[in-house]
Amino acid sequence: MKKILALAALFLCVLPLAACGGNKETGKEEPQQELLSEYDFVRDFSSMQGYRGWNYYRGDLDGNLFPMTYHEDYGMYRGADYWMKIGIYEVVPGLNAESVISFTSPADTRLDVTATIFRNPPDGFGAGQDGVWFYGVLNDYTSEDLLFSEIVAENEYVLHTVEFSQDVKKGDVIYFALSCNGGQNNDNSVIRINIKTGGTAE
Repeated sequence: MKKILALAALFLCVLPLAACGGNKETGKEEPQQELLSEYDFVRDFSSMQGYRGWNYYRGDLDGNLFPMTYHEDYGMYRGADYWMKIGIYEVVPGLNAESVISFTSPADTRLDVTATIFRNPPDGFGAGQDGVWFYGVLNDYTSEDLLFSEIVAENEYVLHTVEFSQDVKKGDVIYFALSCNGGQNNDNSVIRINIKTGGTAE
């Protein structure tokens, strides 16, 4: 009888974790991605990594990705150095590092992506020496097979827009990376990413 009661108690403890998608080892709830018709970097931006499929990283020169830390005081993710950040009002690459926004596909589907970038140099400092490089890759952050590539030149304050469609499988990841493109001064940029889902991956 005691064994039956013990098993019943164990079942009741585990059940809530299974229901909320929690980690069985830590008991901590993990973000569950919803299947939506549209995902938007600004609308979905959250202090929780993985919310609605979005993650925020620092990419180093060796192709490694490190999750950034969210800072409540700033309302954005911060990297390894003071200037590096990812937020809805500003994205800035770091010293010898890229600011990387990733999106994980929730299903086998077709993604229609629209991304924009606008240089946002701080008043009084002017633009960087060589602009910024904004590019995207699928699954492999180190891949040279780019989904798009956009360089916003020095002193160029024009909105750049990229659009593409991509058939993906569930769990595929698109990385949107912002690089300082060499010179590391005043690379502040505003980035917008909108992703619509629909159809069946070919």
